[in-house]
Amino acid sequence: MELNKIHLGEALSVLKTFPDQSIDMCVTSPPYWNLRDYGIEGQLGLEKTFQEYIYNLMKIIDEIYRVLKKGGTCWINIADTYSAVGQSGGNDPNTPRFLRPITYPKQAKQSVMRKSMLGIPDRLKIKMIDNGWCLRNEIIWNKPNPMRTSAKDRFTVNFDKIYPFIKPDLPGNIGRLYFFARNAMYFFRQQFTPHKREYLNRYDYAFNGTPGSVIPNEKRTQPRPATWTPNPKGANELTVWTFPTETSSEYKHAGCARYPVELPLRAIKAGCPEDGIVLDPFMGTGTTAIAAIHLGVKYIGIELNPVDLKTSKGRIEAERGYMKRNGVQASLFEEV
Repeated sequence: MELNKIHLGEALSVLKTFPDQSIDMCVTSPPYWNLRDYGIEGQLGLEKTFQEYIYNLMKIIDEIYRVLKKGGTCWINIADTYSAVGQSGGNDPNTPRFLRPITYPKQAKQSVMRKSMLGIPDRLKIKMIDNGWCLRNEIIWNKPNPMRTSAKDRFTVNFDKIYPFIKPDLPGNIGRLYFFARNAMYFFRQQFTPHKREYLNRYDYAFNGTPGSVIPNEKRTQPRPATWTPNPKGANELTVWTFPTETSSEYKHAGCARYPVELPLRAIKAGCPEDGIVLDPFMGTGTTAIAAIHLGVKYIGIELNPVDLKTSKGRIEAERGYMKRNGVQASLFEEV
C-alpha cells in the first residue's frame, strides 16, 4: 500500500486492495445525494433513491471499517437533501455540468413527501451504529458565510454535520492517549479552546459556608477548593465548530465541492496518532492531504475524477513548496 499518494479509481474497488487494519483514521466528505453531477461514470450521489445512495455508501464504509485499525476513528462530514426539489444553475449548455439541475423525472418515486428533508445524515448515523460503529459526538459545522437560498417557504440552512465514529477495540491495548468508553478503546487527543472571560470570573468568588452564596475573594471565610483551578490549557472543545466555507474559482473547473482545510485539521489533531495514516476515499482536490501534510502525518486518498486528481497533485506540490520556503514545521501539537 503506497502512502502519501492519491489513487485514481472508484472508492469501493480501490479500498478492497488495502490490507486489513492498515489505517489509523479516516476523514472524508462523501458526495451528497442528488446535489451535483460530476460527469464521471460510477459516481456516488446520483442514485435514483436516497435508500440506494445510503446502501452504496454503507458498502464503502464497511470497507473503511475493515482497513481501519482497532481504536481508529472515522470522521464523516455530510449534509441533508430535500425530496424532489429542483436545482439552480439553468439549462445553458455553457454551464458546467456539475452546476446544471438534476433531472428529477429519472428518479424513482420517493417514500418521503415532496419538499421534506430526507434525514440522510441521521439515517446514515443510525445505520452505522447498528453496524457496530461507536458514535461519540455529533458535531455541527456552523457556516458564517452560507449561500442564501431562494426558497421563500423555509429558512436558509447554514450548517453541516460531522460524525466522529470509532472502530471499537477491547481493553488490553491501552496507550497513553487511549480512552475507555463503554468497553471500547479508541485513540483521542483532547482539544482545547481558550477560557471565556465570564467563565474565569467565576474563580474570583468562593462559598462562605452558606449554600448558594458567593462573595469576593478578599472577604471569603473558606479557601477556594483546589478543584476550582481552571485548566491552563483551556476548556474542552465544544461540538459546534464555526468556520467559513471555502470558495475559489481556481478549482471550479474540476466540478468539486471543496470542504475547508480547517475541518480535516481539527479532526486529524484529535484522531490521529503521531506517524499515523489518514485515509480519504473521496479526496476531491486534496484538502485532507493538505491538512495531513501540515500536521506531519501520512495520507492515502482515492479519487474517481481524473481532473480533480490532477488539481490535487498541483495543490499538494504547491503546499509543500510554500512550507519549505517559509520554514513551516509540520506538527500535530502546534497551531498552523
